[in-house]
Amino acid sequence: MQARLDDWRRLKKGHAQTRRGAMILGIATALGWVLFLFKIAQTSEMALRYSEAAQEDIGKWVLMLLVMTAVSIALFVMAGLAKKRVARAANDLTTALRQELSGAEGGDRARIESQLRELGA
Repeated sequence: MQARLDDWRRLKKGHAQTRRGAMILGIATALGWVLFLFKIAQTSEMALRYSEAAQEDIGKWVLMLLVMTAVSIALFVMAGLAKKRVARAANDLTTALRQELSGAEGGDRARIESQLRELGA
């Protein structure tokens, strides 16, 4: 049972790390889009129309921001899937611990109740 609880803790930690990475990259991407819009607003229409260097620069920004946006979305999806995995593991573990609790006595009962509290059950 301890191995299953350790697996649940590992899944929970992995979800937290994925979620944190998704949030950081999402914020960086949003700031990138704001800076890009500011850059477009500050670039003259003539430069956008006739300057190849300006067009290349804008193209690089767009490409970079699109990749960052795609990676951010992928990380948010992965975090959501990890959250579902953590919840499913917690439900399975809670059911098993409750069954074990019915026949437990003394110190085992206290340990199982502590594990159930950790799982939020």
